[in-house]
Formats: sequence, structure tokens, C-alpha cells
Amino acid sequence: MKATHYIIIILISVILTSCALTEDNPLHHKKAPSVMNNDDWSVTQRSGVLVVAWTPFELVDCDGYYIYRGLSQNGQYVRILELDTTGLEPGIDELEYEDHDILAGVYYYYKISGYKEYDSLKLEGKISAPISGRVN
Repeated sequence: MKATHYIIIILISVILTSCALTEDNPLHHKKAPSVMNNDDWSVTQRSGVLVVAWTPFELVDCDGYYIYRGLSQNGQYVRILELDTTGLEPGIDELEYEDHDILAGVYYYYKISGYKEYDSLKLEGKISAPISGRVN
């Protein structure tokens, strides 16, 4: 019987405490950019570098992009680029990044995401599935 009373008291305490919590994440109700579909971007080789090219989101939906690179498909990725696109003119069909920091014969895996800026805070959208490339 005592155990039941303790459980009820604990449950009431948890409920009352959770009601007092406040939302302090300023980006909680903001909209993040969509995920970049693999049909909308590519990795190709050009003159000894790998070129990451993509079709940009609408400028009102996205303020910039992050590009990540890894050495295996499911391994660790490092952000290699943050590209602010707020100053771009509307109507640009393609953006690209040339990755010069690579070795010939090695496969590199890339992921991309968009971000939206709200009052100097950046809300990143979902990160894409990886695409690989290598320079012969």
C-alpha cells in the first residue's frame, strides 16, 4: 500500500513539474529547409577536383548550405563548407563547390543540407543521403 502512495506522489510531482517547464528554444516553431533529394545534386570530377553541384532551394526557404565530407558512406562526416546565399540574385539554376583538398584514387562521400537563419540563429534542415565521388 505504501508503495502505491509513493508512486502516486511521484507521478503527481512529475506532472506538476512538467507543467512549469517553459519553452526556451527560439527555433522550436520555425520552419527548416527541406531535405536535398539526390536527384537535385551531384558529385563529379573536373580537372583533378571533385565538384559538388546542386539546384538551390527557393531563396525565401533557405539562407545557405552546409556541405559535409567523409571517407566512408556510414562513417563520420566533417563540415567543409558553409555557404551563405542571402546575397544571391533570384533565378540561379545551379550552385557548386570545388573540393581541392582530395587525393586521387580515394572515394569521398558528401552530404548537403540547407539552413534558414532566424535572428542570427541557424536552423539546419535534414542532411541528405550521401553521394560519392573520386578523382582517378
